[in-house]
Amino acid sequence: MKAINILNLPFAAALLLASSLVSASPAGSSNTQEVTSATQQASNNASNTVDALVNQIQPRKPGQCFSAKNCTGKVIGNHQHAHNCKNAGGKSWRSGVTGQCSNL
Repeated sequence: MKAINILNLPFAAALLLASSLVSASPAGSSNTQEVTSATQQASNNASNTVDALVNQIQPRKPGQCFSAKNCTGKVIGNHQHAHNCKNAGGKSWRSGVTGQCSNL
């Protein structure tokens, strides 16, 4: 099954809208300017939606990796994910996002 890229969805919606406008028009009519305008508007709406989604994405803060259980002992390093802390020999990790301590 092919994965759907989030950027393809607004583009597909714009194409669907444009094709429905073309198919709904009577044969021989010259409304290409209306179709072009509708296509441009749908494309602008799609790009605005993508921009809004990109602006909502927040970067992750790295957590702290500790040498002992219950987030005690020396800080070994700042690792973004707990599995990286465990690979470095850490026994517990505090999330930079939630602040929750996890024993590894």
